Amino acid sequence: MKRFTLTLTLLGIGLLLIACGGRREAQVTPTPIVVEPVGGPGQMARSYPVRVSDAGRVVVEVTPLNLDQPESTLHFQVAMNTHWVELDYDLTRLAVLRTNRGDEVAPVRWDGPQGGHHVNGILYFPAIDLEGVRWIEVVIRDVAGIPERVFRWELRP
Repeated sequence: MKRFTLTLTLLGIGLLLIACGGRREAQVTPTPIVVEPVGGPGQMARSYPVRVSDAGRVVVEVTPLNLDQPESTLHFQVAMNTHWVELDYDLTRLAVLRTNRGDEVAPVRWDGPQGGHHVNGILYFPAIDLEGVRWIEVVIRDVAGIPERVFRWELRP
Protein backbone atom coordinates (compact mmCIF):
# COMPACT_ATOMS: atom_id res chain seq x y z
CA MET A 1 0.00 0.00 0.00
CA LYS A 2 2.87 2.39 0.84
CA ARG A 3 4.54 1.63 -2.48
CA PHE A 4 1.28 2.43 -4.37
CA THR A 5 0.86 5.72 -2.45
CA LEU A 6 4.50 6.65 -3.08
CA THR A 7 4.15 5.87 -6.79
CA LEU A 8 1.00 8.01 -7.07
CA THR A 9 2.66 10.85 -5.18
CA LEU A 10 5.75 10.80 -7.41
CA LEU A 11 3.60 10.59 -10.52
CA GLY A 12 1.56 13.60 -9.34
CA ILE A 13 4.68 15.62 -8.58
CA GLY A 14 6.16 14.73 -11.97
CA LEU A 15 3.01 15.83 -13.81
CA LEU A 16 2.91 19.06 -11.81
CA LEU A 17 6.54 19.81 -12.68
CA ILE A 18 5.92 19.14 -16.36
CA ALA A 19 2.83 21.36 -16.39
CA CYS A 20 4.35 24.27 -14.44
CA GLY A 21 8.06 24.15 -15.01
CA GLY A 22 8.45 22.54 -18.38
CA ARG A 23 8.61 25.84 -20.25
CA ARG A 24 10.42 25.56 -23.53
CA GLU A 25 12.22 28.47 -25.07
CA ALA A 26 10.13 30.26 -27.64
CA GLN A 27 10.98 29.23 -31.16
CA VAL A 28 10.66 32.40 -33.18
CA THR A 29 11.41 32.37 -36.87
CA PRO A 30 12.29 35.85 -38.14
CA THR A 31 9.87 36.95 -40.83
CA PRO A 32 11.04 39.78 -43.07
CA ILE A 33 8.69 42.70 -43.59
CA VAL A 34 8.79 44.02 -47.13
CA VAL A 35 8.17 47.72 -47.55
CA GLU A 36 6.51 48.68 -50.82
CA PRO A 37 8.80 50.81 -53.01
CA VAL A 38 8.08 54.44 -53.64
CA GLY A 39 9.22 55.99 -56.86
CA GLY A 40 9.69 54.65 -60.34
CA PRO A 41 9.62 51.16 -61.75
CA GLY A 42 12.57 48.98 -60.91
CA GLN A 43 13.18 50.65 -57.58
CA MET A 44 13.53 47.87 -55.03
CA ALA A 45 12.43 48.22 -51.44
CA ARG A 46 14.62 46.56 -48.88
CA SER A 47 13.17 44.15 -46.37
CA TYR A 48 14.31 44.27 -42.76
CA PRO A 49 14.04 41.16 -40.61
CA VAL A 50 12.35 40.86 -37.26
CA ARG A 51 14.81 41.10 -34.39
CA VAL A 52 13.98 39.03 -31.30
CA SER A 53 14.95 39.17 -27.63
CA ASP A 54 13.84 36.25 -25.45
CA ALA A 55 14.89 37.04 -21.90
CA GLY A 56 13.30 37.57 -18.52
CA ARG A 57 10.37 35.37 -19.55
CA VAL A 58 9.27 37.96 -22.13
CA VAL A 59 9.76 37.63 -25.89
CA VAL A 60 10.10 41.03 -27.58
CA GLU A 61 10.07 41.28 -31.39
CA VAL A 62 10.84 44.51 -33.25
CA THR A 63 10.47 45.09 -37.00
CA PRO A 64 11.23 48.31 -38.94
CA LEU A 65 8.33 49.30 -41.16
CA ASN A 66 9.54 52.32 -43.14
CA LEU A 67 13.32 52.74 -42.97
CA ASP A 68 13.50 53.00 -46.77
CA GLN A 69 10.64 55.53 -46.87
CA PRO A 70 10.77 57.63 -43.73
CA GLU A 71 7.88 59.99 -43.32
CA SER A 72 7.80 62.50 -40.49
CA THR A 73 8.33 59.49 -38.21
CA LEU A 74 10.12 56.14 -38.35
CA HIS A 75 7.75 53.26 -37.53
CA PHE A 76 8.65 50.03 -35.74
CA GLN A 77 6.27 47.14 -35.07
CA VAL A 78 6.76 45.90 -31.49
CA ALA A 79 5.28 42.66 -30.12
CA MET A 80 5.76 41.52 -26.52
CA ASN A 81 4.55 38.12 -25.36
CA THR A 82 4.67 36.32 -22.03
CA HIS A 83 2.67 34.14 -19.67
CA TRP A 84 4.57 35.24 -16.58
CA VAL A 85 4.38 39.01 -16.01
CA GLU A 86 2.01 41.89 -16.71
CA LEU A 87 3.16 43.92 -19.73
CA ASP A 88 2.11 47.32 -18.45
CA TYR A 89 4.95 49.28 -20.06
CA ASP A 90 4.86 52.72 -21.64
CA LEU A 91 7.42 52.28 -24.42
CA THR A 92 7.68 56.05 -24.98
CA ARG A 93 9.54 56.13 -21.64
CA LEU A 94 11.62 52.97 -22.14
CA ALA A 95 12.81 53.06 -25.76
CA VAL A 96 15.36 55.05 -27.75
CA LEU A 97 16.56 54.99 -31.35
CA ARG A 98 20.35 55.06 -31.87
CA THR A 99 22.65 55.20 -34.89
CA ASN A 100 26.37 54.70 -35.50
CA ARG A 101 26.66 58.52 -35.82
CA GLY A 102 25.70 58.93 -32.17
CA ASP A 103 22.11 60.02 -32.78
CA GLU A 104 19.80 59.07 -29.92
CA VAL A 105 16.13 60.05 -29.96
CA ALA A 106 13.14 59.13 -27.83
CA PRO A 107 9.90 57.90 -29.38
CA VAL A 108 7.10 60.38 -29.94
CA ARG A 109 4.23 57.88 -29.72
CA TRP A 110 3.34 54.29 -28.80
CA ASP A 111 0.20 52.94 -30.47
CA GLY A 112 -0.22 49.81 -28.45
CA PRO A 113 -1.96 48.65 -25.31
CA GLN A 114 -0.49 48.73 -21.84
CA GLY A 115 -1.21 45.62 -19.84
CA GLY A 116 -1.94 42.00 -20.54
CA HIS A 117 0.33 39.19 -21.66
CA HIS A 118 0.31 39.84 -25.43
CA VAL A 119 1.03 43.39 -26.55
CA ASN A 120 1.37 44.46 -30.16
CA GLY A 121 1.68 47.99 -31.52
CA ILE A 122 3.65 50.59 -33.44
CA LEU A 123 6.43 52.66 -31.90
CA TYR A 124 7.03 56.01 -33.64
CA PHE A 125 10.34 57.91 -33.57
CA PRO A 126 10.96 61.32 -35.13
CA ALA A 127 12.47 60.90 -38.58
CA ILE A 128 16.18 61.55 -38.67
CA ASP A 129 18.45 62.04 -41.67
CA LEU A 130 19.65 58.52 -42.51
CA GLU A 131 22.21 59.71 -45.08
CA GLY A 132 25.49 57.99 -44.25
CA VAL A 133 24.01 55.92 -41.40
CA ARG A 134 25.48 52.38 -41.42
CA TRP A 135 23.27 50.88 -38.69
CA ILE A 136 20.25 51.78 -36.62
CA GLU A 137 19.15 50.36 -33.26
CA VAL A 138 16.00 50.37 -31.20
CA VAL A 139 16.87 49.99 -27.53
CA ILE A 140 14.16 49.01 -25.04
CA ARG A 141 15.14 49.28 -21.37
CA ASP A 142 13.81 47.70 -18.19
CA VAL A 143 11.28 45.18 -19.54
CA ALA A 144 10.89 42.20 -17.18
CA GLY A 145 14.10 42.98 -15.31
CA ILE A 146 16.32 43.09 -18.41
CA PRO A 147 18.32 46.35 -18.28
CA GLU A 148 18.63 46.78 -22.06
CA ARG A 149 17.43 44.93 -25.15
CA VAL A 150 19.12 46.06 -28.37
CA PHE A 151 17.61 45.45 -31.82
CA ARG A 152 19.99 46.41 -34.68
CA TRP A 153 19.66 46.62 -38.46
CA GLU A 154 22.45 47.25 -40.94
CA LEU A 155 21.48 49.92 -43.46
CA ARG A 156 24.73 50.03 -45.41
CA PRO A 157 27.85 47.84 -45.38
